[in-house]
Amino acid sequence: MRWQKSPLTPLLKEGKEILVGGMNGNIHNFQTLWFFLILILFVGYSLLDGFDLGIGTLLPIIGKTKRGKRYINKFYRSVWDGNEVWLITGGGALFAAFPNAYATAFSGFYLAMMLVYLLLFFEPFPLSFRAYDEARSSIWEKTFFAAAHLRRYFSVLRWQCCLWSAAG
Repeated sequence: MRWQKSPLTPLLKEGKEILVGGMNGNIHNFQTLWFFLILILFVGYSLLDGFDLGIGTLLPIIGKTKRGKRYINKFYRSVWDGNEVWLITGGGALFAAFPNAYATAFSGFYLAMMLVYLLLFFEPFPLSFRAYDEARSSIWEKTFFAAAHLRRYFSVLRWQCCLWSAAG
């Protein structure tokens, strides 16, 4: 199979700029494009993660009855996976597009980031265990509440470390 040349190849050899979707085809525009795509991923995570953390925070208030606890469990388990994909995809895109920024950011707040990921991984388990272990449901609810609060604390710490290291 022979490699097919693009119709843009002669223009690239001449050093002409190519208009791609209203943007010039040089490298700075691709960096800008990646920057905004990664920004959308992190903003999407921040907005949607507020739902997860809000459920964890409101569990003692809304979940006073069995019906309220069932609703919380149903809503949280239905959206948790989708919300956290934003963070993982944003980290992967940052690593792919800006490896130096990724290395600088993660070296500055590695411990806080790993604690957020661990809490992110372990946060949905208490609700799943609560559904199958009615005898210790109050322990699982307190664990979920604590994991949500600790994840919020370490998320704020992570962003503070990031801004602090960028400022100084």
